[in-house]
Amino acid sequence: MKSKPMAFNQTITRNLRVRYILIAAAFLLAAMSVYLLFNGMEDAAFFSAVLSACFFFLSIRFQIKERMRLRITSLPKQDVENIANNSKNPTM
Repeated sequence: MKSKPMAFNQTITRNLRVRYILIAAAFLLAAMSVYLLFNGMEDAAFFSAVLSACFFFLSIRFQIKERMRLRITSLPKQDVENIANNSKNPTM
């Protein structure tokens, strides 16, 4: 059984929800990193800071992905086909 494609508003809502969850997790991990650093647990603070940076950049990835999807859906159909054909057959 084929799954139905998600509606436009559902996709935006899902991407925003995931993005805000990732930003919140990044903020909490950054706060935990500061707490661990001041309590003398440098290794745990470093690990927490790295995870915080990863979550932040993942949230940026979702933002860029949504922006690109919106840009492609606003293009005329002919331009989208040209982009698809150029990505399959690069000229380099």
